[in-house]
Amino acid sequence: MRSGSARPAPKRGPSAGLSGEAAWAKSDPRLRTSGRDGPEHPAAVPEVPRHCRLAHCQPRQPTAKPAAWRRAFTLIETMVAILLLVLIMVLVFRFYSHAERVWRGTAALGDVYDSARMLFAVVTEDLQAAMTEGDAPPERLIFFHQETGDQLWFVTTGAPGPGATSDILEVSYRLEGTQFRRAFRDNSTTGWHVFGLRDRLDAPTADMVLTDNVMAMEIACYGMDGAMQPIPGLAATETALPAAVSLSVTLMDSKSLDLWRRLPDSAKDGFVRAQARTVTKRLFLGANTR
Repeated sequence: MRSGSARPAPKRGPSAGLSGEAAWAKSDPRLRTSGRDGPEHPAAVPEVPRHCRLAHCQPRQPTAKPAAWRRAFTLIETMVAILLLVLIMVLVFRFYSHAERVWRGTAALGDVYDSARMLFAVVTEDLQAAMTEGDAPPERLIFFHQETGDQLWFVTTGAPGPGATSDILEVSYRLEGTQFRRAFRDNSTTGWHVFGLRDRLDAPTADMVLTDNVMAMEIACYGMDGAMQPIPGLAATETALPAAVSLSVTLMDSKSLDLWRRLPDSAKDGFVRAQARTVTKRLFLGANTR
């Protein structure tokens, strides 16, 4: 080797001759692009300050939403929610009130019809066995007798009291206050006499209350001519059974009756018209004569 000869030039790397930013981009494979046929060349990247380069290479972290996204309900939204809640409560209350009224009305009707069913069962049994006697001597006539619309006297057969030797009974129906009363007298009672007229039963064998919720009672007797015209009152000498007897009773349920008794007299009639129910039973008697 000759002295003073020039040293060999150092090998130039692929990044030689590039500026610092371009060399950095060239050395980072994430920032390189390659053409289809040409050599790799630096990607066109924006100039980034040196102190931010590492930060740009880090994955982005999710950031918290602004405080505006976490705001509370507004006054209008709160008022709308309260209004909807009030409307729902009103609808539920109205539905409950209507259901309660229907239930009370059904219970009251059931009470009325139970009383009517029991009353009509007893009256039907008595009247279907009623008898008269029109061909006997005057002292042995048996009458079917009625003077007012809420009273009736007749002779029938039925279950007598203890000690009786006959099943023939004197029976009367009458209304006292709100009580539908049935009295009967059998031959075990002193003064038992089925013949002749009677306007009351003195010293009856039994005087029972069939029901205590009767506001009005009407007993109508219909004629024997088939025209079904009601007879206002049977004659005192009537010795033939009517073709039919119609019994109409105006009844009130027990709760309404208790309230009616506490009302002043001026309000009772209107309350009865609004709360009471009238039930009618018509019985065809035929001709049970002896």
